[in-house]
Amino acid sequence: MQPAYKKALLFALVIIIVSVGVRLARDQGHLRLTVFEEIGPIGSADIYASFLVYINGTVYDFSSPEYHYGHPVVTLDVTGRHFHINATKVTVTYLLQTVGMGLEAECLTTPTMEQYCTSDDKNLRVYVNRELLPQSSYKSYVIGSGDKILVDYSEDLEIELMVRTNNIPDLPPNFY
Repeated sequence: MQPAYKKALLFALVIIIVSVGVRLARDQGHLRLTVFEEIGPIGSADIYASFLVYINGTVYDFSSPEYHYGHPVVTLDVTGRHFHINATKVTVTYLLQTVGMGLEAECLTTPTMEQYCTSDDKNLRVYVNRELLPQSSYKSYVIGSGDKILVDYSEDLEIELMVRTNNIPDLPPNFY
């Protein structure tokens, strides 16, 4: 084999390997790499749950159609507050990745690449069913049917956060 051919073949293999584990996404004119966690096969689950994301006291709007059917594993309803998962092992981090957000231990990244990180005066917190989820569990907590998830970045007190958890809507009876 000629050296130029070997280089081209090696380059192609690297591209293929990287593309298997990495998804390229275009969000608001930004190119971003999103590494998805390992989940179960599509069709291996039938999970319905609710969530809200608050940033500085304002609910993040997922009602835009771009969020509703853009992912084969997670589908949001038209309100952007309820979702259906059709694979096992979907975590809070994975859920947010499907709508273009990033969640790390201390930072939340929006689809427009704005970052909100824990600081001296503001905190990033995740609640599941009104219980504070430890940062170490963001990538390991597997969402279950009926879960109510709150992702909050603010300086608010615990009582205000409990009010927000109460704002997470119940699943409509015909949603299942």
